[in-house]
Amino acid sequence: VFAFEPDPDSFRLLSRNISMNRLERVVVPVNQAVGAANGQACLYRSRDNLGDHRLFDSGDGRARIVVQCVTVDDFLKEHSPEMATDVKLIKMDIQGFEPMACRGMLGLLNSVGPVLITEFQPDTILSAGRLPDEYLQLLEEIGYRFYLVQHTNKALLTGVEKEQLLNRAWVHDEHVD
Repeated sequence: VFAFEPDPDSFRLLSRNISMNRLERVVVPVNQAVGAANGQACLYRSRDNLGDHRLFDSGDGRARIVVQCVTVDDFLKEHSPEMATDVKLIKMDIQGFEPMACRGMLGLLNSVGPVLITEFQPDTILSAGRLPDEYLQLLEEIGYRFYLVQHTNKALLTGVEKEQLLNRAWVHDEHVD
């Protein structure tokens, strides 16, 4: 497992969790963001929620830090080329930056086609400067199908069409993966 985490404080927590659970042989923490290009990016940090840092300015006065950003395709080529064909699952919840991260892993998505679990929050994607329908179109063109994951007493997986996701009335406490 490669666990990407750009925020230094969250990265320390991730690393400590890996160590405490003796997962060093299984989980490799990577102190970088994932995106469409390699280089530096600004991470806008939430004061109240460690899970709501963003790689775009949401206009709410967040403090920012500079972090390193890498494409998943380039990361795998450099650090684990032999594993690039073995990727079975990608899970990402990166606060509206999912379209850019997918652009940086098109080689992997096209060649291997791993299961992709991604949060889909149209308003956050729009705030990040991207269009939700273009994100879904990109995934559809690669050959992905969409499923709604509803969290009740147990997860319920339902197949949906792209238009259903785009026309859905979004409630912030629901998750669509």
